[in-house]
Amino acid sequence: MAAVMLIALDIGNVCIQLHFAESEAAFGFDPEHPIPEDVVDLCRDYAVGAVSTEQFLSEMSLLTNRTEKEVLEAWNMEIGAAIPGMTEAVRDFAARGVEFVFLSDTNDLHMTKIRRSLPFANLVKGAILSQEVGVCKPDPEIYSAFEEKYGVPDLYFDDLEKNIAGAKKRNWNAVQFTGVSQFREVVEQALAQDH
Repeated sequence: MAAVMLIALDIGNVCIQLHFAESEAAFGFDPEHPIPEDVVDLCRDYAVGAVSTEQFLSEMSLLTNRTEKEVLEAWNMEIGAAIPGMTEAVRDFAARGVEFVFLSDTNDLHMTKIRRSLPFANLVKGAILSQEVGVCKPDPEIYSAFEEKYGVPDLYFDDLEKNIAGAKKRNWNAVQFTGVSQFREVVEQALAQDH
């Protein structure tokens, strides 16, 4: 079946639930205090591919006084289950010829967990990730990388207003995700307009 529409999806808080507090607690960070700046810098560097996975695990181990195995476990606690109802929605639209591609600020460790645990990961035909592009949203370069590989998507869903604004600057049809019912409604309307 030929694709009838291409939809770009952010991952966190659009496809999956994020559990920052659980991850931070596993690292031993006090919720009453900011995360140490060197940890924040390392996470940012990892998100844009400035450090390798091996470097990240090693440096985070030193910064948090955890083994690399403990770092991996704590890091991946951030990745939760699929947003309730999103699996069914993506499956329904994929069956009607809609194609999906991820556009996300994420890294190898999280993507490995997402690909293993997200029930509809097999229905997503590709991904543009901050770690591979070297910048995070809303930097124009990440949207440009998406366009170069997949073209301008028919729809783009992200939970963060700044990322929606960045996409709209490139004339994308970008929608701030508020829930699965809104997602279904917007996609249904777009499909109806195409026919």
